[in-house]
Amino acid sequence: MFEYVERCWREYGDFFQIPTAGRSRIIFTAHPDAIERILHTRVDNYYKGKGYDPLRPLLGNGLITSTGDFWVRQRKLTQPAFHMDNLRRMVPVMARCVEDMLGEWEARRRGGAVLDLHAESMHLAQRIVGFTLFGMDLSDREAASSRAVTESLEIAGQRMNRGAMTLPLSVPTPANLRFRRALRTLDEIVYDIIGHARKAGPEAQPTLLRLLMEARDDGPGDGMSDQQLRDEIVTHYVAGHETTALILTWTFWFLGQHPDVYAKVREEIAGLGLTGAPTIEDLDRLTYTRMVFDEVMRLRPPVWAQTRTTREDDVLLARRIPADSFVMFSAYFCHHHPAFWDEPTAFRPERFTPERVRARHRYAHIPFSAGPRAASASVTRFTS
Repeated sequence: MFEYVERCWREYGDFFQIPTAGRSRIIFTAHPDAIERILHTRVDNYYKGKGYDPLRPLLGNGLITSTGDFWVRQRKLTQPAFHMDNLRRMVPVMARCVEDMLGEWEARRRGGAVLDLHAESMHLAQRIVGFTLFGMDLSDREAASSRAVTESLEIAGQRMNRGAMTLPLSVPTPANLRFRRALRTLDEIVYDIIGHARKAGPEAQPTLLRLLMEARDDGPGDGMSDQQLRDEIVTHYVAGHETTALILTWTFWFLGQHPDVYAKVREEIAGLGLTGAPTIEDLDRLTYTRMVFDEVMRLRPPVWAQTRTTREDDVLLARRIPADSFVMFSAYFCHHHPAFWDEPTAFRPERFTPERVRARHRYAHIPFSAGPRAASASVTRFTS
């Protein structure tokens, strides 16, 4: 799908229609003006429709896939869990996981081992998400959960690419059987963790799961059911480790390709004069390092494209968009748009100085989406 869209984008530009079976249509855009209209100006007209159905067996009705009043309620219940005080308590846990990883790396380096950095990044991100989400080390379940997440995401992606040609999950194809098996594995792990958290009582440590369990809205209601907790936890578990591991892997790769940038990052970190684990305030001082991450996510955004469905007729880039159209917009191609990025394939962290960010279209860089839903990716952005 990516290669096909790339060829079309280079040939037809910022707006084209992809032919599909039946009467449906896929309209593609990569221009920041159109993306701003989709995610902000007319966000009420662009909703997450059937295009997200392939993800719903995995993510359920979590923040990424839910819509309307239900999404508003869930976001309201979830948002306090990401208060700065709660995130501040998680930094020492993250730092300890990194220190443990570096100790393992040093021992393996002395033995002459070669490391798979993506596998190592996945392992690190899973440990951090396990401790911050659940308050426990998931190492004994890591192999099973990692396989389940990887396989379910891969098959969900294939199902999204097939669109209307996708067979229902009830049809026992080999892919569907693997998908259902992976979902059962994830559900067993997550529901077991939720059950232990329910039994732990209010005195347990304030993990994200605990905070979500205790969340209440202003109106009538008893907070989240186990089913909704499962959906939010799986959403954050998948988003919080898979995308973070990808970002870390690409960051290692780009730093390896650009020793001058790597030297500046090391110099900035050394300038903090840390004697222990960093604080959030310390991380805020790493302005150049943040620019490096922003440039990595420009070149390799964790999600290359998203979709919406139109409720009513609209206009994008002076073209009429009929109601019930399937609209695809791409962070990747927006991030490589030559009208907004000079030499867009070059790696240049200096693109993200405060002055250049202010001068640029605010929707030219959207690695974690934008608009009202941008906060849904807060755990991913923080752990990155």
